[in-house]
Amino acid sequence: MAMPGTDNAGVFEQGPVRINWTFSADALACDVDVSWQGQLLARKHLVSNDPILAFDARGETSPGMMIVGQLHFDASRAALLLDQLRYPGGSAPPQLLGEAVPPAPVPESAQGEVVQSRLEEAGDLFPYIQLRAWPGTSTRTQEDNFIAYSGTCTTADPRLYCQLAALLPAGDSARSQMLEQAVMFLQGDAPYTGQCVPTIAVLGPDAVALERFALAAAAIPLPSREALIDLIVQLWGQPWPAITEAMASTEFAQTLDRIWQNVFALNCVLGYDRRQRDALTRTLQAATLLGRLSRDTAPGFEGRWPPERLRNGLAATLLLPSPVFPLPAAGPARAEEPSSIPIQPYAIGELQQVKRRLLGYALGEVSHIESVMADERKVRARHERADTLSEHSARTGVADTHEDLRDGLASTLESEVHNALREQFKLEYSTTYGPPTQCQQDGSCTLMPVDTQPTRDRLADSATLARRIVQRAAQRVTTQLGEQRLQRHRHTRRNEVSQCFDRRGRANNQRGVYRWLNARYRCWVVSVGHRLMLEYRVPRPGERLVHARRDQYGQALEQPLAPAQLGLRQFNDLSLDPQSPCYYAALAARYGVEVTELPPTPEAHACTVFESGTPLLSQQLPLPPGYQAVSASIALASASQGWSMRGSIGTAGFTTEGNASAVLPDIALAGQTGALPISIVLVAPAGAEEPSDPAPTATPLPVYGLNIDVRLASTPELLAAWKSRLYDRLIEAWRRELLRYFDAAGASPRRHPDGQAQQRSIRLELQRAGVRGLLGLSRRRTGADAPDQQVAPTLQLWLDQALEWPELTYTLIDDPEAAPAPDPDDAGLTPFLQAAQARVLLPVAPGHENALLYFLATGMMWLGDDALVPTFQATLEAAPANQPATLRYLDLADDLKVISATPAPAPQREAWELMVATDISVLQDGEALPDFKDEA
Repeated sequence: MAMPGTDNAGVFEQGPVRINWTFSADALACDVDVSWQGQLLARKHLVSNDPILAFDARGETSPGMMIVGQLHFDASRAALLLDQLRYPGGSAPPQLLGEAVPPAPVPESAQGEVVQSRLEEAGDLFPYIQLRAWPGTSTRTQEDNFIAYSGTCTTADPRLYCQLAALLPAGDSARSQMLEQAVMFLQGDAPYTGQCVPTIAVLGPDAVALERFALAAAAIPLPSREALIDLIVQLWGQPWPAITEAMASTEFAQTLDRIWQNVFALNCVLGYDRRQRDALTRTLQAATLLGRLSRDTAPGFEGRWPPERLRNGLAATLLLPSPVFPLPAAGPARAEEPSSIPIQPYAIGELQQVKRRLLGYALGEVSHIESVMADERKVRARHERADTLSEHSARTGVADTHEDLRDGLASTLESEVHNALREQFKLEYSTTYGPPTQCQQDGSCTLMPVDTQPTRDRLADSATLARRIVQRAAQRVTTQLGEQRLQRHRHTRRNEVSQCFDRRGRANNQRGVYRWLNARYRCWVVSVGHRLMLEYRVPRPGERLVHARRDQYGQALEQPLAPAQLGLRQFNDLSLDPQSPCYYAALAARYGVEVTELPPTPEAHACTVFESGTPLLSQQLPLPPGYQAVSASIALASASQGWSMRGSIGTAGFTTEGNASAVLPDIALAGQTGALPISIVLVAPAGAEEPSDPAPTATPLPVYGLNIDVRLASTPELLAAWKSRLYDRLIEAWRRELLRYFDAAGASPRRHPDGQAQQRSIRLELQRAGVRGLLGLSRRRTGADAPDQQVAPTLQLWLDQALEWPELTYTLIDDPEAAPAPDPDDAGLTPFLQAAQARVLLPVAPGHENALLYFLATGMMWLGDDALVPTFQATLEAAPANQPATLRYLDLADDLKVISATPAPAPQREAWELMVATDISVLQDGEALPDFKDEA
């Protein structure tokens, strides 16, 4: 429903849509605001040559929430019409919203009356961006605000534009050939001899008059058709009909085409002659506007050319034709770098700033309460101690080792062994015989070895052992000199706070109420103006900050992945496969765990040897813990014939004969653990004497060696125990890394980092990402990789002037797989470091909008007047995350013209108070508890 207002203003409300409008005092313009649920959606200054306001908004989080509408300003009736309105849940039919009323007489102002408005100095500024809908351009607006090239090419046309168009099919080398043709044109080389225009005077006095006309007409506050005609007549020196006839001639058309060719060349080689480029642009602006005025001779032409339309014609933008402009990129097409950041125009936003000023402090919620009873004394003390220990250790050592190895003489050693092992036995005996006959005999005897050789085999074995031991003697002399220096420095800081509540000798109780202190701020919104907004998205924005802190300061800002994210959810998930993501060695290296205990092998062996000796031998073969006996292999080697061995190993028996050699493989065992009993017995050949008989005629014992190899298999419990121990160490190491990460990121409850410093770090990283994206765009457009050292510093300085980096705003898109911070309300750098993506909106500085659009299209810097920057008929490159309704540079450049002509809105001073909690607590006066019911 439309509701009329005062001062040529009105309001239309239907559902959540609200339209406010205000007619100008002369009823020639109308300012319109469209709001949705209290949020400004669109704002425009409607005039006769730009009477349409079309808005089309779609929610970012809910694409189905779309609001579409169009308003029309009828300048002949001074009325505002609603053409269409459609929103979720309803629509409105076309209707008349309001008409302007005749202006009232303006009273004379009192002499000396002065109205002053002063804005107090405020604290920090927080940018708030209100975005407009993406613009559209009508045909009439395009004719008034832009100048298009109308030339056509024929076969073998020698003009520069035609030669450039013919080079487009050249592919990768098209740009280099185009630049070569442009340089040839500017230098006057064949086939462009005589076509370059170094100065306007070369084109004759008519062209000089047009340039002077453009400069003089721009200084007229309210230009009119008659004033412009009088000005050109004065500068040209001819009457208006003669000027009209001259501009309609073929010679004048050829002159304009020559100017266009020079403009094309100067836009190919940007910066070749900036002064001449601007002069040629002004000449085309003047010639186009005067040509349109000379052709419009129908009755009523005075009303068709208001001052605003004439100003637009004087500031018309050159429209470089497609597909030649912008020039194609140089070099072959290559895949985008992983770090490339696409940057696109997002919209034209009304930049507003929230200012705040500190008013004072107020008591907040209760912090804590101290209660002391009568005749009671309570002491509360808090002690804090911080110790810093620095230790420096230095140790030096010198070791000198001398070894002397000598081989002894075999004969001497053997003789010494025989002498030491020679048997000497002395026996004393006494015998008695009887009865009936009795006899007593006493005596002694000495037994000596036969041929000075011991008769017992163990003596021979001892001699062999002694010979092996004494055969080689070694001498080792080691000298070590060590020095260790240790320096320790300890610094201790102590802080003690003691509170004493003494009610001794008092008859009543006492209560003390401590309350938090809140800061009171006064806030208000100030409109700064309209800005062209750029949008870019930074994947993993904290990645470079992580690497920089780690390389420079050794600070771990990279969040350690939880073992569960790698597939390690329990100890049984540990793998011995190097290709597995849960490979134990890779996990140990990731979390810094030293593997001191290698994983148990699935199979092991236990061995023992029986050598020549007594006929019956037995022993317990110890088995390593966690392994069980599976099978055994027995090998017998002997030089004697006819001897055999019998025995048992565990519960399995075996028999083998020692004819040269014998092997019994894979004797199955019963899975014994801990120890394995082994027993063997030596069996003499048939007809031989028992070897235990010491008579000289007994058969000598054979020389043999019995090797027993037991194959072992690990038990499941052994591998599970090893995995459990390593799993505990990995989890403990991950927890330590996570605590260090949160501590470095400022999210640990033990630290209270500087929030403003963290914000500066975040904004600096996002700014660097934007600069990298713009530098990459320049490289992709121009194909210039080598001149980075020369171009990049200049380009960065130009970007600092063209972009308002302090007003950068960002939104962090969280990674759902990241670990949450211990305290979400005080997460520090954690949200930035864990973000999967950062969406950044960046405003363009006033006076650089057209130059920035030119840079986005060509990758080249425009150094000159922003009003003389040409634009393109080509379309913007569609960003994958933001597909605007129209993608033409032309539409965006036209909307910038409309915004620049729109008067700034009146400053609004709607203020509100904001309470900000602090970490300060104070003791309130009195012991009454606070009551907040009046503040609800």
